[in-house]
Amino acid sequence: MLAAGAIYLDVRSDEEFEAGRPVGAINVPAEALHFVARVEARLPVRSQTIVVACEKGVRSFAAAHALLEAGYADVVEFRAGYAGRRDGFGRVLERGWRDAGLPIEYDD
Repeated sequence: MLAAGAIYLDVRSDEEFEAGRPVGAINVPAEALHFVARVEARLPVRSQTIVVACEKGVRSFAAAHALLEAGYADVVEFRAGYAGRRDGFGRVLERGWRDAGLPIEYDD
């Protein structure tokens, strides 16, 4: 679960987001044109805590850095992401949101 007042910014694709996401998550795909501007439109308060995550931690790293460079003060990258980090054999290195059993919502 997130700390009170924190925002979960999901930077996965729209299709990934629609297939399942943390309850209350906001989606702005990392590959989106003008990513930072799109985040600024949705999250104008730069002092709030933003937890940035993707599927497995690759896209969220770049997205979190872009937000920090844009002046967001409290950005945390959730390295395990939604699905978790796995080694080359598929073994779980870090559980993600889904595998930790945290609340998920889906598009109907």
